[in-house]
Amino acid sequence: MRLSRVAAAIAILLVLIALVATLPGLVLGSDAARQAVVARLERMTGEPVAIEGDIAFSLLPRTRIIVDRVRIGAAGSLGIGRIVADLDAMTALTGTATISRLVLIRPAIGSLPGRPKADAAPPRSSPQPRQLARMLLGRIEGLRRIEIRDGIIHSSSQGSGDGVDDIDLIVAQSSAGAPLSLSGSFLWNGQPADLAIDIGAPDALLAGGSSGIGVDLSSPPLTANFDGTASLDSNATINGRIKLTAASLRGGIGWFADPDLRIPDIGPFSLNGDLLLAGLQANLQQADISIAGSRGHGALEASFAPATPVIGGTLAFASLDFSPFAHALLPLPVDPFDLERPIDIDFAKAVKLDIRLSAAQANLGPVPLTDVAAVVRIGEGRAELDIGDAAIFGGRGQANLAFDANPATPSATGHLSATGIDTASLLQALKIEALTVTGRSSLSAALTAPLRDWASILGGARIDAEFVSRNGTIRGVSPDIFASSGTRPLADGLTGTTVPYTSLEAKIASAGTAVRLKGITIENGTGVLAASGDLSVIDGGVAIRGQYDPGAPKTASSQAAFTTSKPIAFTIEGKWPTPDVTTQ
Repeated sequence: MRLSRVAAAIAILLVLIALVATLPGLVLGSDAARQAVVARLERMTGEPVAIEGDIAFSLLPRTRIIVDRVRIGAAGSLGIGRIVADLDAMTALTGTATISRLVLIRPAIGSLPGRPKADAAPPRSSPQPRQLARMLLGRIEGLRRIEIRDGIIHSSSQGSGDGVDDIDLIVAQSSAGAPLSLSGSFLWNGQPADLAIDIGAPDALLAGGSSGIGVDLSSPPLTANFDGTASLDSNATINGRIKLTAASLRGGIGWFADPDLRIPDIGPFSLNGDLLLAGLQANLQQADISIAGSRGHGALEASFAPATPVIGGTLAFASLDFSPFAHALLPLPVDPFDLERPIDIDFAKAVKLDIRLSAAQANLGPVPLTDVAAVVRIGEGRAELDIGDAAIFGGRGQANLAFDANPATPSATGHLSATGIDTASLLQALKIEALTVTGRSSLSAALTAPLRDWASILGGARIDAEFVSRNGTIRGVSPDIFASSGTRPLADGLTGTTVPYTSLEAKIASAGTAVRLKGITIENGTGVLAASGDLSVIDGGVAIRGQYDPGAPKTASSQAAFTTSKPIAFTIEGKWPTPDVTTQ
């Protein structure tokens, strides 16, 4: 036992003697380790490296070199507060240095170019995705672990909120050819995020083959997951299942892409599908999408090659509610100050979108639709919803609404038409309860309006509408109100009497808050009633003139509209809802 202890002591003593004898050479020759760090950094970055601070070298308890204040790049755009490089002890004893672990503390990039303008072409020297992946994977060869602590990436031409802060990342590979992983966290556009990337076969990827790849990104505005394969072929192909979830579509896109991109706040968004990404072309099959509470299924494709992304595809919905989209584009004012809040549709200049939609059921405000076929187009400053066909109240209808941000004053145009609709169902959906009209009807309307704010819409909108109905009844207005001369409140005639008609036609035009009843004609077996006039939405003023022209003398009956063969002229004047009727 005593001999073994002596032998152990002698062995330790010999090692210490060897280290003491070797250490001065290492310290004096630590320039080899320093050059190893410089060479490794130059290989990783492809840029010249300059060390401006102190250099410290230690052998025990860990063999490492510590370098302070490092500048990388001809302009010194990348600065690193401290670099810690762990060396292989055995190679260090021989005067050489092999780095197994590299720690970059407080790396900061502060002169990135700002975001390109929408019409700016990408620089000719910009590497393609395949070149970038090869460059990054190839330059970490041999390193088992790279740590980035408290990193910063900021653009000097942008505000302080532009960039990445608090970067803490670890790149690890247990041995040559083993799977490679990247994990960590960072602060991007003011929001924290966790990132994990796993590459199953990095060597195969570099050799032109494929590798399994997994990506998990988690942040308050957006979570993303990808599980599939990747290859560094001529198109840098990625193929697999992707899932995106955002509490707000605007918040998710703003955080990930551009905080300055003003898009409507439509609401929560999720996307799940089979992604094929080849270069700058993306194709998404078996896509399940949820947006503002509506769930659809279909296929999407996108191109990111031009300055403006282009997205197209087809989506089918079991149920689709257009109301959240309308409220996001045109949020209703809640107080008088909101009337002058600008309506922003500049998002239509940032992307090109052409999506074909179908829906078994849909809602357009209070109006229910079925069997809907529509197209959403966005691009070059215009946003358009074109409902090419839909079933509505037992008939068929079409509608189109377009916003244009290109004129000095943005504008809105639209039209709708419907035929064969059930009139009673239409009035019920519009919550018109004082009057009941039955029969089959057709209607059409055209709209033009400035789109600067709600004040401009209310003051400058122009609407022309026409309504035609055949073979129905009107309930809620008694014809007796026109039976005798004199003046009386219109409310006296608002009773439950039902009057049949063979034809009902009305034409209305509005200019701002003024409404012009260009003409209304009601015809039945007893004669024809015709009227026209003006109404004001602001003060409720009513000024209508008309007459009833009987076709033949009639006697009084419960179903007769009028009981005289002489034409009866009348006026309706006053303030709604209490105007007076005067007959002559």
